Amino acid sequence: MVSPSGASAQTVRYVPLIEMCSMSYAYRAVVQGLLWLVWIINAAINFRLRNITSSFNESREMFVACAAVFTLLAFNTVILYTHPLYPTNMALRITETLCSHMIANFLWWFIMFRSMYNCAIRRDMYLAEWKDKLVRDGLQKQYQIARTDPFS
Repeated sequence: MVSPSGASAQTVRYVPLIEMCSMSYAYRAVVQGLLWLVWIINAAINFRLRNITSSFNESREMFVACAAVFTLLAFNTVILYTHPLYPTNMALRITETLCSHMIANFLWWFIMFRSMYNCAIRRDMYLAEWKDKLVRDGLQKQYQIARTDPFS
């Protein structure tokens, strides 16, 4: 919403000669600053919530996700400021894209692997462990799990 409202010289403009967009340094700083701000706030909130008992244990996954995103943001910020014409450098574009994809895939597998493995290999034991964990966390009533549950 900001880009169309500002002058193209101050935000983003298309350069037909090289068939690419060019972003002003001020606009680039604002965009990168907002990205950093959002993730710093996210990390601060997750840090404050880390000691809340939860059956889902999201704090570990969010710590890893924040570390991965900060790594990627740092890499992206360095590339943007040390190589202003990085869109014209294919090796840098491929490297940045590969890093983004590898981190996204790593995060997905980091979050999902344990559950998928346990569901596929040791389903009944995993279900019993999960229900015991819900009971220990005091969430038995909220999730309507009775101790005489036929699936335990």
